[in-house]
Amino acid sequence: MVSRSRFKWDLDLADNLEWESSRRMESSTVVDVIIIYLKTRWRIVEICLEISVTRSRKILKKMLLTALGA
Repeated sequence: MVSRSRFKWDLDLADNLEWESSRRMESSTVVDVIIIYLKTRWRIVEICLEISVTRSRKILKKMLLTALGA
């Protein structure tokens, strides 16, 4: 694992930072994809995050039902 200070130092070397996002359905589950391109002087690092929002929606629904007293 990279320490926080080391990670910040590595980011300071970046010439450019780009990102893109998309959304897709997988078996009735919404998946948000965020891809981060970190272009350093020596290489391009690609970080891909896939976030399933199903659990978040269930929690939000439960909170709303609780707030409404249902």
